[in-house]
Amino acid sequence: MKIVLGTANFYHRYGVSNSKIKNIIELKKILNFLKRKKIRYIDTAFSYNINNKFRNKIDLSSFKIITKFKLPIKNKKLFIDNLNLKIENELKIFGINKFEAILLHNTNDLNSKYSDELILKLKELKKKKLVKNLGVSIYDKKEIGNVLKKLKLDIIQFPANIFDQRFLNVNFLNKLKKLKIKSQIRSVFLQGLLIKDIKKIKRFKNKNIIKKKISTLENWCIKNNIPKENVPLLFIKNYKKIDFLTLGIESLDQLKQNLALLKIDKIINLKKFATSNKKIIDPRKW
Repeated sequence: MKIVLGTANFYHRYGVSNSKIKNIIELKKILNFLKRKKIRYIDTAFSYNINNKFRNKIDLSSFKIITKFKLPIKNKKLFIDNLNLKIENELKIFGINKFEAILLHNTNDLNSKYSDELILKLKELKKKKLVKNLGVSIYDKKEIGNVLKKLKLDIIQFPANIFDQRFLNVNFLNKLKKLKIKSQIRSVFLQGLLIKDIKKIKRFKNKNIIKKKISTLENWCIKNNIPKENVPLLFIKNYKKIDFLTLGIESLDQLKQNLALLKIDKIINLKKFATSNKKIIDPRKW
């Protein structure tokens, strides 16, 4: 699987740890390291609000950028009409000729009264070679059927981690391969929850349920003599059918540690930790 650098914490604090990359200098070190290692994929979104001044301080021109967007609550038609201009402007700011992929951040946008216009616009972006691949970012499997009826997909982004194993079913991954749809994992650390100190979990609505689940995982780690912070990647790296793995990091050292973990020849079976309880696996419920 190819590594993709997540950018949710480039400019704003993100996740359970409420962390971000500490400064531009550290970020430049990370980007230079990625170039040396020939890791060229970056994942971002319109909603991350990485402002232009910030992006102008870093060179992303040699990276393949995957971005996401969703229709606004108001003025949807106007947004769709101006999407070409928005994409062209984003490309200029990033210093690239085309996006590697553009994903719908909310599949319900395909059910709006402007869905036909949106689909035509997406196809137009691809035809004009402003974007190489079209796709969606999903939270639930049931979203896929409706999307495939309306739009030919090149890539699907979905959450997958120790607790959330809904999309790691062999039949599902084989189906994507058969349809020639690339798979991109996100939330491998569940926004940092899987590596956070359980004693510091405070702000969650369902913190007792979450703490109980985390505690069970911690006990397994102690019993098997594996550091908890290593487990998410040791688990996910065994899924060979995945095309892209998105990693959110806070520092160059953390990136190096993660890449080293992905090279460890160790198989761990954590299927017993899978849960469909959205109070645990869906950050929107926290």
